[in-house]
Amino acid sequence: MKTDKAGFSTTDGQIKRLLRLNIGLNNNPFSADEILDVLPLFMRVDSHSVQTGEYNGEVEPTLVVVGLTDRSFDAIKDILTALSLDLTQDCIAFRYGGKGDLAYRPDFTGERYEFDEQYFI
Repeated sequence: MKTDKAGFSTTDGQIKRLLRLNIGLNNNPFSADEILDVLPLFMRVDSHSVQTGEYNGEVEPTLVVVGLTDRSFDAIKDILTALSLDLTQDCIAFRYGGKGDLAYRPDFTGERYEFDEQYFI
C-alpha cells in the first residue's frame, strides 16, 4: 500500500501513520541490522537504507527507515526518546505523518535544535 501520511488496514481496521526515522550510526553501539531488529516493536518497516547525513556540521552515516505505525505521535516520541538513550544518540529525527520532530535523549544537556527539513533524509 502506498500512502503519503496515513493508511487504513482493512485487515485489522486500524489507521496507520507514515513514520520516517533518521538514526545516526556514529557513536552507536548497534549496527543498522541490530536496530532494524527492534523497530518492528512499534512500526512496520517498509524500507530502509544507510545514507550520508549530517549532524552538528559533521558527516554521519544515517539509517533511514520508512514504515507505518498505529502508535500516536506522543507515543512514538516517547519510544524514540528512550531509544536515543540506548543508541547513545543525542536525538533521533523523525517525521510522523506530515510533522517532523526531534526526540532528544532524556539526559541531553546541549543545545536543542528545532526539526529542519534541510537536514532530514
